[in-house]
Amino acid sequence: MKREFDTQRPADSVPKNHMNPEDLRYAIDHDILDLAHVQELIEMDRRNKILSAHEYSIWQGKNGSWYTYIADPTKGRRLIKRAKKQDLEDFLIEKLTNDDSFLTLRKAFHAWNDRRFDLKKISASTHIRYECEFNKLVGDIADTPLDELSPMMLVDYLERIIPKYDLTAKRFTNCKTLLRGTLKFARRNNWIDFRYDDVFDELDVSEKEFKKVYKEDYEEVFNEEEMQAVIDECMKNPDVKNLAILLLFATGVRVGELTTIKKTDFVTDYSFNIRRTETKYKDPQTGGYVTGIKEFPKTFAGCRTVVIPQNEVWIVQRLLELNPEGEFLLMEQGHRVRGRAICNQLKSLCRKSGVYVKTPHKARKTYGSILLDNHVDQRLITEQMGHTSIGTTEQHYHRNRRSLEKKQSVLSQIHDFSFKSSCKPEKSNQKGNQMLEK
Repeated sequence: MKREFDTQRPADSVPKNHMNPEDLRYAIDHDILDLAHVQELIEMDRRNKILSAHEYSIWQGKNGSWYTYIADPTKGRRLIKRAKKQDLEDFLIEKLTNDDSFLTLRKAFHAWNDRRFDLKKISASTHIRYECEFNKLVGDIADTPLDELSPMMLVDYLERIIPKYDLTAKRFTNCKTLLRGTLKFARRNNWIDFRYDDVFDELDVSEKEFKKVYKEDYEEVFNEEEMQAVIDECMKNPDVKNLAILLLFATGVRVGELTTIKKTDFVTDYSFNIRRTETKYKDPQTGGYVTGIKEFPKTFAGCRTVVIPQNEVWIVQRLLELNPEGEFLLMEQGHRVRGRAICNQLKSLCRKSGVYVKTPHKARKTYGSILLDNHVDQRLITEQMGHTSIGTTEQHYHRNRRSLEKKQSVLSQIHDFSFKSSCKPEKSNQKGNQMLEK
């Protein structure tokens, strides 16, 4: 459940007494400071520090009463109401003072993650992904009180999780991103007294420590025979989902983009705009996951106009015939077809046709490989794919789609690989040559 943390409180709003104990005592003894005023400052400092650990925002209702939430083990959270803000804060201070675990690394992370989501710096799906990654990779120390954290403790932990979880370099970088953001946020709010650089500058990590992942071509793209086999299966029953798969192969769009295309997005009968994508997020009220639409594609480069090859324009025409009244291009029984349904359908078709099971993203990689293999203009490739540079397509999407037999056929046509000699073999080597010929 998303926590409504009050992140509007500025970091420097907590009063701090900058005098050391000796100077403070001297000031009191010599009537430089009023003792009652000093005690008031200390008490205010204590209250603000405790309230800064509260996970939820405090607000005033239209009826004048003050509200907040507190965690509830059965309901997830419980609404608290008091007539005066002072009374509500007193209640929270009493509760939090008796909670030894307040101001933990976990709470600092949630405050940072929720704030980024509230400020629309990250999407709902990224907000969920960050929380899942944090729980998996930082869970062992997540409930450590912030005043017990030290740079060396975090350095030791980060170095140990690499072999423990067999991390790839990419996943370790993701973990560092979460910790860096959390520590920076905690430092800004005076919850810790060290900088995040104090942790990451001390890391002793080399590339060879990380898990290496290599995927074969057959796992990443459909080769020529596989693609044709899946297309043939789609043509046997050209319903909405199967037509959608054909459109994936013909345009290379992301499945989340495809399922959110509206009829009004079409510029011509052979081109359409990509302006949104499908997203998944957690409903703060129910705690369940919801599939919705984000009114912006995955990246800025994702805003583009995609062109359909002339021979495949019929796919869109057929979809319009199946769904003449609906708002979206892909609809069944009055409901928008979701990306998960397309993914499941493609996997099913792969099994039917005896093809290694692949996802819609592999169809997108297949499309990118086809464009590169056919030496299509680089600008056109990046526009169709929604990439910022051709390097992205080359590095992450270009795979060999030929079968082993076709690879051998291509290599066999190269004259330099013809090693037959016109010279007769020497006597001593005749037996060996006969074996090689066999």
